Amino acid sequence: MYPNKGNGTEYICTQCPQGYIGDHCESCDAGYYGNPTELGGSCVPCSCGGGPCDASTGECVQCRGNTEGARCERCKPLYYGDPRTGDCKPCECNTSGSLGDECDSISGQCQCKENRAGRTCDQCAPGLGNLALDCPPCDCDPLGTLSVPQPCHPVSGTCYCQPGVTGDRCDQCDTGYWNFTVNGCTSCNCNRDGSLHFSCDVHTGQCSCKPNMTGLACDQCTEGHWGLQELGCASCECNAVGSVNNSCDQITGQCVCRKGVTGRTCDKCRPDYFGFSVNGCTECASCEQSGMVCSEESGQCVCPPLTRGDLCIQCAPNSYGYRPLLGCQPCRCDLRGSMRAQCDNITGDCYCRPGYTGHLCNQCAPGYYGYPKCKYCECNLAGSLSPVCDSQGQCPCKWYPLPSWQPAGEL
Repeated sequence: MYPNKGNGTEYICTQCPQGYIGDHCESCDAGYYGNPTELGGSCVPCSCGGGPCDASTGECVQCRGNTEGARCERCKPLYYGDPRTGDCKPCECNTSGSLGDECDSISGQCQCKENRAGRTCDQCAPGLGNLALDCPPCDCDPLGTLSVPQPCHPVSGTCYCQPGVTGDRCDQCDTGYWNFTVNGCTSCNCNRDGSLHFSCDVHTGQCSCKPNMTGLACDQCTEGHWGLQELGCASCECNAVGSVNNSCDQITGQCVCRKGVTGRTCDKCRPDYFGFSVNGCTECASCEQSGMVCSEESGQCVCPPLTRGDLCIQCAPNSYGYRPLLGCQPCRCDLRGSMRAQCDNITGDCYCRPGYTGHLCNQCAPGYYGYPKCKYCECNLAGSLSPVCDSQGQCPCKWYPLPSWQPAGEL
């Protein structure tokens, strides 16, 4: 405070406590009420939710937030909420579902008719549904409907279905499901490779199988077929002579072979067996002479395929690559491009004529074209990028840009 310049004896306060004003802090500020000049008097905040009050009595002059009362201590009629924070909201009771417009001043709960529920009475009571029809009882199949929180939606009346169940009343299995029970419906689980689609018979669960497929889920091949794939199963094609029946392994396709018979389709004798027939194959006598094998036709000891000589270790003409007991392989040289039918004894590479190349001499060499009659490219070295032409004999020409002053077509 500082002295009053009038007489030098009075002082003026420069900083009053919160809620006080005046030269001597003798009055209450806006938003406060009381009489600080009286003994024991003070300035008290207005309890009006932020609104003004009478400076002497504290009675609220203007309440905010839809409140009313001397201290704005309650919500106005048709409003509810917390008046202390000035947050009173309209009741908004549903006109068709409530008994009146008023609601509980704290919770906002409207007074509902017997068949209505919800804070504003805008829903059907438990066990009822479909506001548009004034909340009749839920019309749901008890077997296919969930029991909690209630059978149907309180506004639309739509039934809450068990897993895999559908229909307005939850009374049927959805597409891709079957076996309607109290636990819902079971997924068809149709095999994606073996089924025509993912739906099944609603009573049996049988999926619609592709040709040559079987099983409830179409996950097995029919007898005589194997190899479940996207296009179905393939025929076993078991050899009628060498197999016991037409059935084969579902995974590998291996047919059931007769004694001494081998191969996926049971179409040949096992090594050291001969005489392929409906009785199977007969075991060969032991070939004691080194290098010889049992003939599949006669059962006699013979040289391996394409071999000769006393020890059967030499490749026959036009063959190569001797392997003990397995024999040699044919050369297969292309006679149009090869110098002779005989190939290299070890690699099998054929001996090519000029202008031919490749393991079998069955293609034109670089610089030649026109297989099987390979001709020299004859590329002009001055005008070609390389002496190698394409399969039509076209050489890769160099490209020279025309002078800027010379019209196109004039050389």
